Amino acid sequence: MSRATQTKAETQTATTDTATVINEIFDNAKRKSSAGPRIAVKHDGGGFEHLFNSWIKMQKFSAVSTTSQKRCAFYCRYSTSGQTESSIERQIANNEAYAKRNGFVFAPKRHLYADRAVSGAYTYNRKALDQLLTDVRNGLIDVVVVEDLDRLSRDLGDLGRMFRTLESRNVELHAATRGKCGIMEVTMVGYLSMEQRLKVTTITTQGRWLAAADGRNPTQIPYGYRRSALGPGIIEEEPETAKIVRRIFDLADKGVSPGTIATLLNKEGVKSPKGRLWSRSCLVGESKRWLGILRNTKYAGLSIYGRIETRRDPDDGTVTMTVRHPSRWIICENGKIALVDPDQWFRVHGRLITTICTKVRGPGNRGEFVFKGVTFCTCGAPMYGSFLRKDRARILFCSAARRGGCNNKRTVTAHFMEREMLRIVRDVIAAPEASALFETEYLARRDHVTRKVVADRTRLESAIALLERKLERTFDEDHSRALSPDRISKLQTRLEKELGELELELQNLPDLEEMPKLPDGIVADFRDAVEKLIGRLPIEKVGSSDMVLFQALRAVVRRVVVKMKPNGGYVLKIDGHLAGLLGSSSTGVSPTRRLVRTCPPPGRGFMGDTDRRTMFETIADTGSYDVSEEDWLVAEPLLGTRRKDAIPQRTVLNAALFHARTRVPLNVLPPRYGTPHGISRAVRIVLRSGALQRTLEALGSRGSKAVDGLDHSVFERRLKDGRANRNVRRPVRGKTSASRVAPSRNRRRA
Repeated sequence: MSRATQTKAETQTATTDTATVINEIFDNAKRKSSAGPRIAVKHDGGGFEHLFNSWIKMQKFSAVSTTSQKRCAFYCRYSTSGQTESSIERQIANNEAYAKRNGFVFAPKRHLYADRAVSGAYTYNRKALDQLLTDVRNGLIDVVVVEDLDRLSRDLGDLGRMFRTLESRNVELHAATRGKCGIMEVTMVGYLSMEQRLKVTTITTQGRWLAAADGRNPTQIPYGYRRSALGPGIIEEEPETAKIVRRIFDLADKGVSPGTIATLLNKEGVKSPKGRLWSRSCLVGESKRWLGILRNTKYAGLSIYGRIETRRDPDDGTVTMTVRHPSRWIICENGKIALVDPDQWFRVHGRLITTICTKVRGPGNRGEFVFKGVTFCTCGAPMYGSFLRKDRARILFCSAARRGGCNNKRTVTAHFMEREMLRIVRDVIAAPEASALFETEYLARRDHVTRKVVADRTRLESAIALLERKLERTFDEDHSRALSPDRISKLQTRLEKELGELELELQNLPDLEEMPKLPDGIVADFRDAVEKLIGRLPIEKVGSSDMVLFQALRAVVRRVVVKMKPNGGYVLKIDGHLAGLLGSSSTGVSPTRRLVRTCPPPGRGFMGDTDRRTMFETIADTGSYDVSEEDWLVAEPLLGTRRKDAIPQRTVLNAALFHARTRVPLNVLPPRYGTPHGISRAVRIVLRSGALQRTLEALGSRGSKAVDGLDHSVFERRLKDGRANRNVRRPVRGKTSASRVAPSRNRRRA
């Protein structure tokens, strides 16, 4: 068939279809206008009929469906994660049976829409429902089938809005349990579903409160507890995790910040409740909801329910929480589940308000800056610590200098400056004379405050009693007969106002029992701890006792200003007072001492510091790490003998043990062990020969205290480094590597 013939045939077919439509229109018009005059239309292809045909062709009308079957789609949903996929399968089976009975066919593009584990109270976050409504708007669906209307929504407003959307697109809504649904069914089912949801919520909440009042735990089991075998909802202490909870509260009660506690637990490898690293939020949580370990009231033996009233926005699901009045709380006391003392819990909870957020680190080994947060540059900016490399010490620099706000570009090694500040604390702030003066001042101030509080309390109580008597007289007709009612009312208002002010002042008086007391020997113990800390700098492994000492030092030393000098030295200006040991800055002991010390450039090397050198020499002279006579009888045959002018083998063994215990380098050992070069060479000889390893193994097998807990990795690492150094060919002075000639075998032997 040619193209012209095909075009002519298509034109005839279109003309025939158009004529059929025109005939139907005019036939309907003739039947409807039987009461009026009839119009005779001749189909002669000209005149009015030709104009009408042209007009029809220009119109856009939808195609008339030639089949009576309608395209349907199913929507299924279940609410909670406790339900399974069998709920969806049951809904699909019921919907398919209903569609088959009514002659529906599946929509060609997609006919199944399912939302799993989502509530029907809201329409947000329901992706399948959103896609269903989108396909309805695109004209892909004729009928929506659900098992029941509450699968779409349990909210009357949302259900009515969806029904209007379907109705505007000429889409029918069918329920497998009800049939075709109209506005009446939608209204009734929406109202009943909404009432049922509210009823279930109320019953569930009341059931939890009754279970709590009965001593059971209706919520998730907190960290530190486990499920008891006594019955459902009964919890009991879990020994391992409960020990961690008590330790957390002990550290927090001593003033250690939550961020520091989290860092300490991470360094020790303790797992958090979720099996990950600890964080500050895990301990502190959220203040409004009382989340976090330090806010959990169950650890104090109290279970509180009904504190928070939650409301959710129906459009975007935003949750708004408000705290109910305490009269509406459900408070259940159960001392059997308490892990910490209630007084300790309330002290920690009160301190959380002023807790400073600190950065939490993972399980690293870089040490801790003792005076973190109290060290400043002369420009007023804080001094920060940083590491240039993992194997280098921490350096301090001005934070503003990195941003161009300060001209102080110099840095100082942290542990050198820490040692100088600790010396000031030991020798000046916590000196015996300063300690005695502080105790005298504090006791005198405490007595003065006590006398003043007692006098103020007596004065206020007398004034309150006098005002109460005057207020009572205003209600007595015999005393107020000469006064008008208006004047009596004004007098009562004034007296009640004065009475309220006096009662508030009485309530705000300091509680004498809560005033910090001065324990015996607290300053002396603090000074001894600082002395030991000086010898440990730089600190590599930080324990819980170190964290407590750091907090005490930061409370005593309130501010340190560092001024760098061109020659590498620095000037320290320290503001501090022993009142910080009592954990309160409002002790009334007036002076915050201002101390200034000019420090020379830091000494180089491991023994560059005078205090450190003196401390290690004292330890060496006492012979704390030497072998005993019994140990030497075992070690002497294994080490052998050396020539008379050499260092004795017993001294070599003691030097090796001292090196392993203190990590003092061999070339700077105390003079007690001999010259630095001689003792270093002697230890290396017995180490390379293997005699030292055999001796240590023999002493360890007999349970010697000299090697108890000794770290042998020091010798293994030094032996490995020595072998590596022997394999390096050192160049001969004055000759290049190319011109060197290897010596002969005979010269080597000679």
